[in-house]
Amino acid sequence: MKFSKINKNDKNFNLIRKKIYLLLITKIPNSIFNNLGYDFFKLYYNINYMNIFYYLINDNVVSLISYIEFKNQKILEKIIINFLFKNPFKLFFFLFNLNFYFKSDKRPNNYVQLLHLILDIKLIKNKFQKKKRDQSVNLIHKKFVKKKYIGIYANFNKLNIPAKNYYKNNGFKEYYNNLFFSFVKKKIN
Repeated sequence: MKFSKINKNDKNFNLIRKKIYLLLITKIPNSIFNNLGYDFFKLYYNINYMNIFYYLINDNVVSLISYIEFKNQKILEKIIINFLFKNPFKLFFFLFNLNFYFKSDKRPNNYVQLLHLILDIKLIKNKFQKKKRDQSVNLIHKKFVKKKYIGIYANFNKLNIPAKNYYKNNGFKEYYNNLFFSFVKKKIN
């Protein structure tokens, strides 16, 4: 399983962006990108595209790994505020989505956030393929972290059993949880 990295000079940049958005809103229907729409996603994508990796089959994005560094997270927070100011009707998402308030950042020091991890389970036919997929993902984690961070962290909805199993089976340790979300981290050597 070989993931590709986004390249802004790629002639398919806009098409890949749209395909990644469609994958996100399909696989994570309660995400901020689904609720704030494609125009907001494009703003996020333009500041964070270099931290996004995708896997294509037959020109369809079927798997996605993305990280967000702290500096981009702060930029994204400002973009959210500006976007809501310009689109006040979107504010209802925040007012009526109670669990959003519980997703606050519990960032461990010197870890980078794994923002999205979408792995198409239909691609896995047996344990060998699952192991190979997980090795590919761990290799991307290792390359991304390099000497810049100690490891990666993520959060996921407690009802997301596949995410819980993936993180547990791949050496992530829970370091915090609340009513809706679990927060996990993993040191990368």
